[in-house]
Amino acid sequence: MNWKLNFISQEDFTRYVRKALDNVSNDFLLEYDKENFHKGIFQYIADCHVPRGEEGGWGVIVRKDSGIILSDGDVVHTIYAQMKSKRSTMNSLTAIHSYLKMQSQLLEEDDCACFLIEIDEKQSHNIKWTITVDGKRIAHSRIRLISLDQFYALVTGQEGALDQIYMVLTELRENGMEICL
Repeated sequence: MNWKLNFISQEDFTRYVRKALDNVSNDFLLEYDKENFHKGIFQYIADCHVPRGEEGGWGVIVRKDSGIILSDGDVVHTIYAQMKSKRSTMNSLTAIHSYLKMQSQLLEEDDCACFLIEIDEKQSHNIKWTITVDGKRIAHSRIRLISLDQFYALVTGQEGALDQIYMVLTELRENGMEICL
């Protein structure tokens, strides 16, 4: 197989996919545990860190000495991200809690942005997250809702990185690895 992902090695990727599949009782990993599956991939991507219980419960932390250019042109050196399979299933208290956690992170650290990665979102986007608290709409340019494809593009520097991952998973499946896409 000709390796198509230049942001993760073939060895790391296939080893991780095999390990992830070994940890479930069936081959429906991608359908039922997408959040943990993608966290596992991010741990192999340069500048990404997947905390294990520490660092405030963030799903993925991205640190780049060279800076990360946000969609509005701002440059930060750290992104803190939470991952949610379905934001539509978040109740208002959970959404407010997540937003306030991100707001608190911005108060602690000027040189960062916070993202809620929407794993199952069909529409590609990277937008300012606006919530309503006590009838008042609040938003901050560095607190964002981002689709999974846009987050992969941001951290890898490659448009279409998520599609490339799914193409490689399809090839692995066609070569005999049991994967449900």
